[in-house]
Amino acid sequence: MKSKAYVKFLNRAAHFEADMELADALSRLASQMQPAGNKLLPTVDEERHPRLSKRKGNAASRKQACGHLHTTLRSAYLKDMYEELGHYMTEILRSAAAKGVDGRRLVGSHPFSIEANVLLSLGSWEAVLNLFSRELFRKIESDRSTLKLITNFGAKLNLGFDSAIVDAALPYLELRHILVHRDGIVDRDFAAKHPQLGLRDGDEFSLAYADMLKARNAISTLVEHIDAKIVENNVILNSDLQP
Repeated sequence: MKSKAYVKFLNRAAHFEADMELADALSRLASQMQPAGNKLLPTVDEERHPRLSKRKGNAASRKQACGHLHTTLRSAYLKDMYEELGHYMTEILRSAAAKGVDGRRLVGSHPFSIEANVLLSLGSWEAVLNLFSRELFRKIESDRSTLKLITNFGAKLNLGFDSAIVDAALPYLELRHILVHRDGIVDRDFAAKHPQLGLRDGDEFSLAYADMLKARNAISTLVEHIDAKIVENNVILNSDLQP
């Protein structure tokens, strides 16, 4: 068995990975193209593609354009995987609350309040649970530490995670901050915290295929591990599970 939240995570990840594969396929196609006059690609239209229409129709220009597309999609993938982990955790928190997990443990050191008029406007218990899980996740996330996020999530559900699996995924999840705020340039703190990446202060994280494969495998293994623990410990509603 696995949670429906995990299935949703896998499906979303598959779409992102298909985008990267499509970019790779287009890049290979472009590298095999014969010269197309002055056009970057035969399908480039001056009105629809004003930026592309200004580029030269040669192999070097096509390689540069495809390379930038690779970088953009791979960077977005790492950012999206963090977001999808957040969606996954939020759905698990909702189902755990619905099942009746001890509220004192679930909220723990992350208390928050919801105004009565907001609660009354929601209209159903399901809507209340949805709001509760979103707000609780935001409180956990506000610690601004991915390790604390994962650790606190596990503690609230009385789960213990394999530290080696968590540590393997952690640098790739924390790259979101580096990619968003530093354009992929690693700072001294990040380099020291994740020596396994072999990066130094000022280095740019490689978005090469091999590195993306390591990131995908590490993050996927982590979420699979978390979900197995959730199923094993009977944390969520049966209706939120599937074979």
